[in-house]
Amino acid sequence: MSAGEFNFIGKYAIERGATWRVRIQLVDDDEIPLSLIGYTAKMQVRKTISSSTVLAELSTANGRISLTDGALGYIDLEITSADTTPMEWNRGVYDLEITYQTIVSRVLYGTIETSKEVTR
Repeated sequence: MSAGEFNFIGKYAIERGATWRVRIQLVDDDEIPLSLIGYTAKMQVRKTISSSTVLAELSTANGRISLTDGALGYIDLEITSADTTPMEWNRGVYDLEITYQTIVSRVLYGTIETSKEVTR
């Protein structure tokens, strides 16, 4: 499976000071949901692809990614308001990988933005 491009900008941007939640469904070429039972997932945000600094990390290990409806191919991303409030970056790049045993697949990549909070 090749990774698809999706940009978390506009209405999908991370709003600083608010809880950010996004649900993604992985499907095959025939639009049949991919079962993610037994998988783990990890996503990192960096300023640029070559940057060594991780701006945000989401994973099943740190609880920011859930595969609770994994049989239906759903991946839930969440960053709490406590974690979005101190974000100082405006734009970065990310990719999302899923792992089954030792097989790692890159499923999404793209640009991600934050929008500044007015109410503090």
